[in-house]
Amino acid sequence: MKSFLLFLCAVSCIVGCTNPPEQKARALVDDFYNQYQPGDYRLADTSRLSAPLNALLKKAALLQQEDASRLKALHSTDKPVMIEGDIFTSLYEGTNQHAILQTIKQDNQTLVLVSFSNTHYGIHNWVDTAVLVKEPAGWKIDNVLYDAKQGSSRSLQQTILNFLSLSSSN
Repeated sequence: MKSFLLFLCAVSCIVGCTNPPEQKARALVDDFYNQYQPGDYRLADTSRLSAPLNALLKKAALLQQEDASRLKALHSTDKPVMIEGDIFTSLYEGTNQHAILQTIKQDNQTLVLVSFSNTHYGIHNWVDTAVLVKEPAGWKIDNVLYDAKQGSSRSLQQTILNFLSLSSSN
């Protein structure tokens, strides 16, 4: 299976690497996941994320911080509201391996299909799709569409919006 994935990556690189804008999008996603450590989304490299996605992440982080401060002021031992698990992939536990499979240009977006594995949990080869938009500073990750088999949410942005709406209704 591993050799098949390497073959797919090689073929998709031959097809996709001839277009410099798509090559830059691929490189951005590859670099993001090479540096990203699953867990606390607040530690992700936000320079690779779109302005709207950064705004959502800041709202979520602020909400978490405000709730923690509120509970601390009350001397409560309750757990503050928070986003738990990895949100940059569809698997709660996150990933420790990835491979770029394909890049698809669609209108003003570029879709980058990424195969992930989490060898610690024995979960292999699910595919999420990074949605990139072109901003003045270049390509930025705007969303991640989750593999339907893994996550309970449809996407990264939907996960954050669900968190914000659930937390604001309490």
